Amino acid sequence: NPYWNVPESIATEEILPVARQDPTFLRRNNYEVVRNGRTVGPGALSARAIASGEVRIRQKPGAGNALGHVKFLFPNQYDIYLHDTPADHLFTQKNRAFSHGCIRVERPDDLARTLLAALSDRDPASYEELRGNEGEQWIPFDHKIPVYILYFTAWVDEDGTLRFHPDIYDRDRSLEGERQEKLGPVEPRPVTGATS
Repeated sequence: NPYWNVPESIATEEILPVARQDPTFLRRNNYEVVRNGRTVGPGALSARAIASGEVRIRQKPGAGNALGHVKFLFPNQYDIYLHDTPADHLFTQKNRAFSHGCIRVERPDDLARTLLAALSDRDPASYEELRGNEGEQWIPFDHKIPVYILYFTAWVDEDGTLRFHPDIYDRDRSLEGERQEKLGPVEPRPVTGATS
């Protein structure tokens, strides 16, 4: 049951404008304003205070928390992690790019039990007890495992068909720029016939 420490961009661009229009928004959605580790009133909230790091917004653990019941932290420069979600219905959507960058896990309870069994001295069955606790709890693992995040906009499926997916993160353009810097422009050529 994690806290969600709201990133600065989301706090200033999305939450702050709504909170200014609706004074009950923060309370109704279990957000709190934090300064120096202590909860303060919403009067301390401003774009300047958020940008300077003087205050931050966090969402308390519990029902409706954007991270669901569990998050999986791993070292990275982007502050990205894996997490549960209260919006399970999003997994039925064809396009599931609804996040600000973190990665929703479809079966987080299974992942948590698997990690507990493989990387800690805890019994995987203890996860149910941990999940039932109201407060946030951290479980460090005894061993490290690599985490690979792959992003493809083109691939060949099991039938040998070339598939394309929209480049929602606009990575192809920067990769093409890097490729052109190293190799120069590519002249398009017509494709004739099929290859096997």
